[in-house]
Amino acid sequence: MHDDAAHGATTKRQGVGVHRPEFQVIVIATVLLAVAALTYVTIPGRGESIRSAGPWAFIVTAVMFGLSEYFVFNVQFKREGISFSLSEIPLAFSMVFLSPPLALLARLPVTLPVLILARKNEPHKLYFNVAHFMGEAVLAVLVFRSLLEAWNRTAGVIVALIVITLIVVTPLASTVISIAISRFEGGARERILGEIRATWWMYTVNAVLAAMTVALALIEPALSLLAVLPAAGVWYVLQSYGELGQELRDLDAVHGFAGRVGSTLDINEIGDTAVSEVVRLTRGVGAALVRFTPDGPITHLEGTVAVSLPEYPTDQGWQTLLADGTVQVVEPARLRQLGIPVDSTAPGVLVAPMLDEGATFAVLVVIDRNIQARFDRADVARVKSITQQLAVSLRRGMLHERLE
Repeated sequence: MHDDAAHGATTKRQGVGVHRPEFQVIVIATVLLAVAALTYVTIPGRGESIRSAGPWAFIVTAVMFGLSEYFVFNVQFKREGISFSLSEIPLAFSMVFLSPPLALLARLPVTLPVLILARKNEPHKLYFNVAHFMGEAVLAVLVFRSLLEAWNRTAGVIVALIVITLIVVTPLASTVISIAISRFEGGARERILGEIRATWWMYTVNAVLAAMTVALALIEPALSLLAVLPAAGVWYVLQSYGELGQELRDLDAVHGFAGRVGSTLDINEIGDTAVSEVVRLTRGVGAALVRFTPDGPITHLEGTVAVSLPEYPTDQGWQTLLADGTVQVVEPARLRQLGIPVDSTAPGVLVAPMLDEGATFAVLVVIDRNIQARFDRADVARVKSITQQLAVSLRRGMLHERLE
């Protein structure tokens, strides 16, 4: 959308009440918890573990769950943000060495502090994550024990059934996450299918790695430490692969962006195309491009922009953010501290000023996504490259406008 009027504050909300995506995510989480509770009572042998183990099993499993959540990394596949971790390893441990109640409890002691302190989950996201963890654990234990009922409990059978269980449960758990994210970004079916196509092989690799780790522990608990090195190696390779692939996609995206915004000299068309492309490339909730002109600001909008936009580069608060031309992610708390009104639905705001001979002539504002990974250094670098390309196109457009 293009708007030639001056905008002091531009806020578009994603519905109210029951139509708010946060409320819908809470409903999904509540249903998930209810289903998990009903499913839990059907688990056979709830009072005992498949293999007896000492207190070490609970402690080690809880720590591994926390570490797997802390070291999760995210890459973008088309419009989807895909998270990778090795949570299948502690999940497999909990299925074998813990009773069902302890298997559920092990998800929380270390993981909750990680979600709250490191991931800074908002209340609705924290509630959803806890519900998701409980649902995944209950389903995994139920499937594993149900399959085990038809077989003997030899080590070979246990290891094989771990692989089968995880290959079944992990895609289902990912599907629930995709449904929740689609409440914010739309396209549930495309998101689910896209993630499965991109990560189907990962489900198998992680399931086999988890089964191998448990196999060592079945022989001798201390032997499971031997799995640390290959697990760390797999994680490193996956992260490096993901980061390299992400860099190549980012480079391609920036080149494509430059071609699309540079295909016209119409400055209004450049602005409209830019905000639309930025939302698509960053998967942000919304974006705004504010051009400062002698006749007042001209604002281009796409999606939900839940922050008061500047009318001039010298506006209170904004002057601090725009002065040095730094591209940065600004938390809502800092925006409020600077006196800039921001809606409570905005998790964060990426601000990218554009300077010409030391003076700010435009600013690109991108609203952070709501439930998946937050903007990080890769996003800042991507938007910085995009802003450089956009600044060139805007200067050309302004020159063309003056010549006309």
